[in-house]
Amino acid sequence: MRTMILNAACSFGHEKSIVKAKKLFTEYLNSGSELDVDLRKVIYYHGIANTGIKEWQKLFEIHQYSTVASERRQLLHGLSASKEPTILLKLLNFSIDESKIRSQNTVTVINSVAQNPIGQSLAWKFLTQNWKVFYERYSKTSFQLARLISSTTSMMNTKNELQKVKDFFHGRDKGSGTKAVDISIERIVANINWMERSPQQIKRYLDGYEYKT
Repeated sequence: MRTMILNAACSFGHEKSIVKAKKLFTEYLNSGSELDVDLRKVIYYHGIANTGIKEWQKLFEIHQYSTVASERRQLLHGLSASKEPTILLKLLNFSIDESKIRSQNTVTVINSVAQNPIGQSLAWKFLTQNWKVFYERYSKTSFQLARLISSTTSMMNTKNELQKVKDFFHGRDKGSGTKAVDISIERIVANINWMERSPQQIKRYLDGYEYKT
């Protein structure tokens, strides 16, 4: 429960919670102090989100030396929280370099970057630029290609983005990602329709909604 509360508070910009997360994070990096197992994922994420390249490099080094698969995934998720596009692009490039990140974590990294508002467009561009790599890896039997398509398009909500997705996949063999493309296009259309509703319409809907206790 406290993990959820701290994560929500930091996500909504609660200053005291962010300061606390950052303090725990910097102490962990500088002195090796132990982090509560339940809080690690949240501390890594919001620590990186509120610090810079030096802290990012340190956490990536910790990832490199980690021998526990679940811990590596949490560290990678944290590394995806950076607000610097150049750092996120570096992480994306590392995701297909097995000397940096193990291949089984490639999709985890890209999905995590895609959920970062700053990284969403970077993740989509990375997917399209390296489509051949991902298609060869995942197109036949894996659900991973569908995950990549879904995550990199999930935040799209403009007609321009919709057209880019349609144009990219038009006439292209999508393998195991075929259904994910159709679903993603439907979701983008729904997002566009929601965004195009006037503020007055949304207000009327919310005002008329009966909250049940």
